[in-house]
Amino acid sequence: MAESEGGSPQKGQTVDQEQRKGYWKVRAKRNIDTLNDYDNLKADNKRLKANTENLSELLDRDPHFPELLNLQGFKKETLPLVEHVLKYDEEGFVLFLDVDNLKRLNDEHSHATGDKVLGELSRLLKEEAFKREEGVEGKRLPDVISIHHEKEEDTESLNNDDIEKNDDIYSQIARRTGDEFLVFFHSENPVEGIQYVVKRLERIRGHLENWSLDLTGDVKASFSYGIASIGEKLDGKFDIERVKAGEMNVLKLDKKNVDSTQALEAALEVSEARMYADKIERKTGRT
Repeated sequence: MAESEGGSPQKGQTVDQEQRKGYWKVRAKRNIDTLNDYDNLKADNKRLKANTENLSELLDRDPHFPELLNLQGFKKETLPLVEHVLKYDEEGFVLFLDVDNLKRLNDEHSHATGDKVLGELSRLLKEEAFKREEGVEGKRLPDVISIHHEKEEDTESLNNDDIEKNDDIYSQIARRTGDEFLVFFHSENPVEGIQYVVKRLERIRGHLENWSLDLTGDVKASFSYGIASIGEKLDGKFDIERVKAGEMNVLKLDKKNVDSTQALEAALEVSEARMYADKIERKTGRT
């Protein structure tokens, strides 16, 4: 009996030790499994966050032309820029552009033809007039779009040799509805900036007219446009009949006492009114 107590371990002690070893092995495995589950959960959350961000971005994009913002995305991207313009008392502008003869193109040459025209106009706005640049150095408006002012040498591109280079213009581009486009741009030199944009738009309009006529043989697509400054508003609720009659007047907002949403909405209405005025003038030949 004494030998058993002072010599080799009893059977019960051996079993107890083995049980404890087994217990800790199980605990260790569970801990490892828990850590693996945690890592997997982190990875799942990361993927979910990325998918959510991608979905959010898709919701702000035009479904047919995803390189362009939709109206929701335009407002989301533009409001911080409008806030900047108001804060620093600078000049920001909204361009409202509406395609002419799109319904005729769709009816007489198919919606696919109409989509080609919209695609060409989208390309012209992005590549020939408004080109995105990430974080322009030395400017207070980061991650915006600058006017594309490089001279084109190929014959198929627009020739702008007589258009002066302007480094101080920025913008955002969106498709508002089927045939309507919006652009926000900022210029540190408003007069020259507007002149530059108007020259580019006139060139783009001429190019689109010739391009669409070559495409269809008988229908010339064009567009009408209006430009409004952040800080302008209509003298009443937008009324197309008053616009047609030339009775819609433009007033100035107090830029120090207006928020960015109100300022943007007001500029959108003014630019739309001016777009319709341009459309009417071009149809009637009235100046």
